[in-house]
Amino acid sequence: MIRAGGSIDRYSTFGLRDEWLPAIFTYEDGWIERNSLGPVQVKAVKNWLMDAGLIDKKGITPLFRRIREIYFHDPESAWQIIWTELYYGSPAVRLSAMKPILKEN
Repeated sequence: MIRAGGSIDRYSTFGLRDEWLPAIFTYEDGWIERNSLGPVQVKAVKNWLMDAGLIDKKGITPLFRRIREIYFHDPESAWQIIWTELYYGSPAVRLSAMKPILKEN
């Protein structure tokens, strides 16, 4: 599913880090109050999660719940799904993935 993107700046300079996911998956919407991230980082993480289809304006999505189940048993598979979703949901990720293809032409 292609979602409305935005500029690359929507992530500031922050990537989505594996060390954040256990708290996000454990506390769901409450992770915002239970982290040591600054406000710019929180906004960037929310944008990553939204572009991955894990959250929407209403909160967590059914995909969030499914990936959470997978993540605690098989993190690599969960990340594969997250990156696939980001490919379709984030113009920045899609462009980055296409960069080697563009260089060949």
